[in-house]
Amino acid sequence: MREFPSQEIATFCVLFNLTMATTPSFTAMTHEKASIDRLTQAFIVGLQQDFPSTVNAIFRTGDKLTLTTDSGSRRCHLCAVPVDDSSNEVFCYGCQLTVKDIHCKDIKLPPCVQQDLRDHITDHLL
Repeated sequence: MREFPSQEIATFCVLFNLTMATTPSFTAMTHEKASIDRLTQAFIVGLQQDFPSTVNAIFRTGDKLTLTTDSGSRRCHLCAVPVDDSSNEVFCYGCQLTVKDIHCKDIKLPPCVQQDLRDHITDHLL
C-alpha cells in the first residue's frame, strides 16, 4: 500500500464507497517537533504533496536499512526503542518529550508502564 499516494487511496475509497479506518498513534496529539519520528512524519507528509514519487524512494531506501539488536540493551517502556544503558531513564528521549508535552488528562498509561514508573521512582527515592 505504500506504493500508492494517500490521495489515490482516498479517491479509491470514495469511488467504491469504502470507509477508511485510521488509528491515531500515541504521538498523534503532540506537535511536530516532539520527537524525531513526529518530525519525520510531518516532513514526509509535506513532501508527498509536492513530490509524491520522492516519498516512494524514501520508503524503498528505508526498507534497506537494518537495525542491529543487542539482546542486553534496555528498551523504552512505551515504544520498545533501545535506551542508553548508561542512563537511568525508562523512556527513550522521544517518549520523554511526548509524555511531557501531552496535556490531556484523559490519557492513561498502560498498567505495566505505570508499575514500571512506580518501581523506577521508588528506586530513586530510597
